[in-house]
Amino acid sequence: MKPGKEAQVSLPASGSAIPDASTFLISIELSSDYHSLGRFINELENSDVLLAVLSLKMISQPLNYFKQRVNLVLVTYVKK
Repeated sequence: MKPGKEAQVSLPASGSAIPDASTFLISIELSSDYHSLGRFINELENSDVLLAVLSLKMISQPLNYFKQRVNLVLVTYVKK
């Protein structure tokens, strides 16, 4: 897991910007099975910290069909 740079992230038309907040990206590369990844994302959605999944890429591993390589980019907002 590594933090990304402060980023400009475009919000959907229905979303509104958070005043006085900075946007930060968190990039996570991991190996996981499908159900564990789903539980992790569910925990993110139910946490008290505002995190959103910006992108998700899964790549199968030829030697282990039950595990996938996952590249997950999260976005969070920090008030200044």
